[in-house]
Amino acid sequence: MAFAEFDTSPQVRRFERADLDLYVNKIIGDEPHLARVRDISAGGVFLYKLLEPEVEASQIGLEIMLPNSDDVIWAVGEVVREEEHKSTEGVAVRFVRIAEQDREKIRTYVDTLAQPQA
Repeated sequence: MAFAEFDTSPQVRRFERADLDLYVNKIIGDEPHLARVRDISAGGVFLYKLLEPEVEASQIGLEIMLPNSDDVIWAVGEVVREEEHKSTEGVAVRFVRIAEQDREKIRTYVDTLAQPQA
């Protein structure tokens, strides 16, 4: 578990984040593309790129369904960082439009993982 929150500087984080291995819909333009989550916080998400076109999009739509939930979280995010490694590519996305109740669902999910298991 690490702390993550985005500020004007990419090095400053305000929200606690949790590792998460989950597939989500990443909407580029009007087209959904499958993406894989690496980690999530109430402030944003890191996504591995899978099969998607080479398009420069500063904002993307997201459809996220957290584990053990039937609710779909809808958000718009801004790409704040791209990562490229030998075998993977990904983007850090800061939520710029998300319902406060959905942000709270993510915060609750992350907080649950941070609590010690008895």
